[in-house]
Amino acid sequence: MLFTLIQQAAPSAGGSIMNSLLLFGPLILIFYFLILRPQSQQAKKHKAMIAELQRNDEIVTRGGIIGKIKKVGDEELTITSGTSEFKVARAMVAAKHDRAAANDAG
Repeated sequence: MLFTLIQQAAPSAGGSIMNSLLLFGPLILIFYFLILRPQSQQAKKHKAMIAELQRNDEIVTRGGIIGKIKKVGDEELTITSGTSEFKVARAMVAAKHDRAAANDAG
């Protein structure tokens, strides 16, 4: 009796591939448009921002240091923050620091 109940509760094998595609296809599209696409666009913007860095730009590093670019190299930047001078990898630049926008927000 238990065996017949299990057989009746088990789904049939016919059309399972089509059902899977109909179920997972939209989920994959939603995953792409909500996670993967915005992340790749953000990475492109960051790469373009890093390529545009010039001397005397104010930046914020991923470590939170705010400084002014003194020297621009291919893979690293020399920045001054206060009286200190640092070498920072280009990839560690989080954003350009806009002092006017920071004062308006605070």
